Amino acid sequence: MAACYMQMGSSEYPRAIRECNLALEVTPNYSKALLKRARCYEALNRLELAFRDVNTVLNMEPNNVMALEISERVQSTLEKRGLQVNDTVIELPPEYVEHPSASKVVKEKPKKKNKKIDKARVDQIQERKVDENMNEKKAEDKRVVEEIISSKMEEESKKNVKLIFGEDIRCTRLPLNCSLVQLREIIHDRFPSSRAVLVKYRDEEGDLVTITSDEELRLAEISAVSRGSMRLYVVEVNSDQDPFFERFKHEEVHNLKNGDAGKATEARQDSCCIDDWIIEFARLFKNHVGFDSDAYLNLHELGMKPYSEAMEDTVTSEEAQHHFGSAAEKFREMTALALFNWGNVHMSRVKKRVYFTNDGSRESVLKQIKTTYDWAQLEYTKA
Repeated sequence: MAACYMQMGSSEYPRAIRECNLALEVTPNYSKALLKRARCYEALNRLELAFRDVNTVLNMEPNNVMALEISERVQSTLEKRGLQVNDTVIELPPEYVEHPSASKVVKEKPKKKNKKIDKARVDQIQERKVDENMNEKKAEDKRVVEEIISSKMEEESKKNVKLIFGEDIRCTRLPLNCSLVQLREIIHDRFPSSRAVLVKYRDEEGDLVTITSDEELRLAEISAVSRGSMRLYVVEVNSDQDPFFERFKHEEVHNLKNGDAGKATEARQDSCCIDDWIIEFARLFKNHVGFDSDAYLNLHELGMKPYSEAMEDTVTSEEAQHHFGSAAEKFREMTALALFNWGNVHMSRVKKRVYFTNDGSRESVLKQIKTTYDWAQLEYTKA
């Protein structure tokens, strides 16, 4: 998020610094956050803060290239202003004059006493407002950090699962102590085209076991510990075998009655149609670039027209007749060779060996020989 703010320009650098502060509250001494904050401080001319963050990174990573570059730039800028940089400490010379951008201290004494009192009151009011703003900002930052930590805790409390539905394999995250009803809802969301299904897991013996209760789901989780990843197989069955079929069917009917017919068939339509935004983007891209993407469709017609005209002039000429005769002879030779090989196939089929059974009678053997002889005569005729 801080990198996004930095890309938007120097006006968004305070927000980037705030995001870096939140990241450092969650993960102290995070080098990337320190370097981004140092770059923001450097751009905002707060070199002492940038120098502090860069030195923190260099203490942890002495060979960090980006930190070394920022440190050199900051040191050279400070030395140009007359400041002496001694390791991690910035020393002010006796004759140093504060930079104009820094807060100025009024040294002149007012002539009138009432003006001095009014100014003191204004300073008190301003300090009070600044304290209130800082308290509000800290409270808001604390809430954001708590939300980040809570979201991380929620992510850590989930486990990765692979859902296998035929050839379609999808990864998802299941909450701890997930119930079978929650699992079916997740499967219904991940595979909207599925109807009546059963969920199975592979046990230690390699068999697919159907999960019908929360206890069996716990057994599936335990068996998956040894494999490292949990795999659940989604198998389509008849509607009477799925105990949750009626439930999801009623939900789809309810969505249809409420005018959400598109949601019930959205996943199935996605696989067979193109979204409108893709067509609009293609049209916009074509107009922006300035070329006609449909021109190639007419290339065949444009090419066939001169080809037909050229062929017509060539075919009707006297020279073409000789070539036609040569082509006819070649095709005749090819046809004769094909017929010759076709006859050889029938001749080879005639050489089929006849097998007799030992328990066959003389009449059955003679009948089989006569049938084979007639079949061979027919094959010779074909050949």
